[in-house]
Amino acid sequence: MRNLNTGSTKSFKDIDKAEFLSKGKYLAALENHKEKRLQILNLTNGSEHFYPGILSFSIHEASGMVGITSESILLLQPQQNGKFEPTTIAKGADFSNVVWSANGNTLAFMQKNAGGYTIGYCQNLLREPTLQMLDSKRFSVLKDRHIDRPLGSTALDISSDGNRIVFHCIKEKPVDIQVIPEVWDSGSRWEYPRHKIYGDYQYTPMVTVWIPKQDKVLQVTTQERPVGTFTPDYRFFVGYHPQDYEPQYDVYGYADFYITNIETGATTLLIRKQNRKLLTMGASQNGRYISYFDLKNWWVYDTGTMKHTCLTGNITTSLTDLRNDRPSPLHPYGSPDWTSDGRVIIYDRNDIWLISPDGENRQRITDGFKQGITYRLSGVSKNKSKVNSFNFVSDCYDNEKGLILESQGQDKATGYYYWNKNKLQKLFYTAAKNSRLKKAYNKSAYIFTNETAVTAPKLMFLAEGKSEVLVRSNTHEDNFENAAVGLISYTDTRGNNLQGKLYYPSNFSLGKKYPMIVSIYERQSYLYHSYAKPTQYDTLGFSPLNYAAEGYLVLYPDITYQVGEPGRSAVDCVESAVNTVIKLGIVDPDHIGLIGHSFGGYETSFIVTQSKMFAAAVAGAGVTDMISGSLDVRSRQTQNSRYENGQYRMGRSLYENFEGYIENSPVTQAASITTPLLSWHGKQDSSVKWEQSLELHVALRRLAKKHTMLIYPGEGHALASPQTCKDLSDRVHNWFDYYLKGIDTMP
Repeated sequence: MRNLNTGSTKSFKDIDKAEFLSKGKYLAALENHKEKRLQILNLTNGSEHFYPGILSFSIHEASGMVGITSESILLLQPQQNGKFEPTTIAKGADFSNVVWSANGNTLAFMQKNAGGYTIGYCQNLLREPTLQMLDSKRFSVLKDRHIDRPLGSTALDISSDGNRIVFHCIKEKPVDIQVIPEVWDSGSRWEYPRHKIYGDYQYTPMVTVWIPKQDKVLQVTTQERPVGTFTPDYRFFVGYHPQDYEPQYDVYGYADFYITNIETGATTLLIRKQNRKLLTMGASQNGRYISYFDLKNWWVYDTGTMKHTCLTGNITTSLTDLRNDRPSPLHPYGSPDWTSDGRVIIYDRNDIWLISPDGENRQRITDGFKQGITYRLSGVSKNKSKVNSFNFVSDCYDNEKGLILESQGQDKATGYYYWNKNKLQKLFYTAAKNSRLKKAYNKSAYIFTNETAVTAPKLMFLAEGKSEVLVRSNTHEDNFENAAVGLISYTDTRGNNLQGKLYYPSNFSLGKKYPMIVSIYERQSYLYHSYAKPTQYDTLGFSPLNYAAEGYLVLYPDITYQVGEPGRSAVDCVESAVNTVIKLGIVDPDHIGLIGHSFGGYETSFIVTQSKMFAAAVAGAGVTDMISGSLDVRSRQTQNSRYENGQYRMGRSLYENFEGYIENSPVTQAASITTPLLSWHGKQDSSVKWEQSLELHVALRRLAKKHTMLIYPGEGHALASPQTCKDLSDRVHNWFDYYLKGIDTMP
């Protein structure tokens, strides 16, 4: 630990956990040397106090902290003498999962027992604590279930007012030792692997609420509505059934959403056939309003009046991402939720709107459309809120203190602005990637990182309109000749205006022609200022600055798509981009390479079936056969939606457009390949099975075409181990050197 004012340091050994409390006045550290004990250090006077036997602790600024021992829960509150006086609030063993109300006067916890867990509720912590334990036998909804802590979910939470405790209960599934086959029924709503894990809601953990003051327990998820989320105050629950409209082939799918009043238990229909995509629903911090996106507009549901209000019907700018070229329904630019004064925040392409829940007051706080800048809220303006699996991911932005905005221009410049009381002030905005902003607790001072495509990230400090560099990374770059980066503009044959990021070789000389490698994957020009460190251990085997240092041009072009023609669209955009660079007179047109991974690997494999532009190509972990790919099951789900409405953008099912799937599959066009192709795949890839690369390899082998396939056992969709990353990087480098420079270093 370092004192930032004096520079003095203090070391602690064998610490499992450490936290500050009382706004930094104390440091609590859990030691685990010979035995566990809690050490509390007073940072004002340096005094130390030790509390043996404490196995874990939880802090609340108002109440102090609780410590869990092997035989009790202790409330430790600071006294005038600097010590923390322990008070026993529960006796027993196996306590865990302490949660606090907002004011710290109430807490809840779990205690393991023979049948699972029970729950304790302690109130009046600031005066005379009283304890109440949940007696499961008294409530019918718990009689054939036990309280559980399901893996991957929040185990326990409490409402901010301390009146409602939320947990999971589960019905034990009987052990079936009968040997039966897997039944894959084409008429089922979900395919067998997904149904086996998620589909039997009779035995899945059910979200349950205990209201001690009303002596009531309510199970809010049911077999009819087994999935859902609470409003932030835990007064309402929005639930749905994931299989409502199954089988369906939209990437996200639809469901009917119902709302349950926790106080009364009454359930009513909220929205019919609502898309389940994230960022299409939210809730105000007080829990009264639920915002959602339907068709082309944002709406609010008032839980008090039970009325729906359209917020954006009179806004003429589009709230949906019109650049989204996937055939799935248009989705909104998003809503990062609500302001502290109760207005919903809504994005269009460039600007930020604040709208009252009755729709009467609309305010656009930026003018990004005219400026050519896109504004978004920075997370540093959020009020601290709980994040768990029980309630809406609802953030409250404190507009009363002003809002920090992130910004990006059409020219790729980025930075930060401050908005307060209708005034927008520029804080920092440069031709670079500025990101990872952090704000001082009680001052208008900031740190962030600043980088360009050829300059490693720097840690910056900003205050009172002045910035300075605190730390530079990769300072050894000063010893080398840096590459340069430029932005090219071009159009495809459909008239779409596109851009590309072009790395120039170190020691670039105008009039000389260089070999070039084209790296592809959808739109990439937005990464114009992103720094890709030069390394031989890249997880995809390709580092552009390495190649620029060795005399290559490297191009990252934008690709946009026509539904039903993903392969041909890629050919069109990539050839248009390459031809634009050729016209600059700086590239050797006979020595151009192509590389891509995942969807870019698919595009690479397809492009070389149609284009003679490339002297060598590398395709990583890509689909080569759209027919077998669309009929596959990955991550327990059929892949139809991925091809019809997702990234592969076919727009229709295989049997509605059989010829289209054939025409856009590299393996069916393999006879046309003349470009030497290197393919690689991780054998444990869970996104694209490695046999996709195998299909193309077998086809090219039978056709006597030049092809090398690398299969890495134990690796996934991207490589992980340093050894395999280095091996792939070396092999890709050797491949391009051989075919683009005539240097024979291949093994």
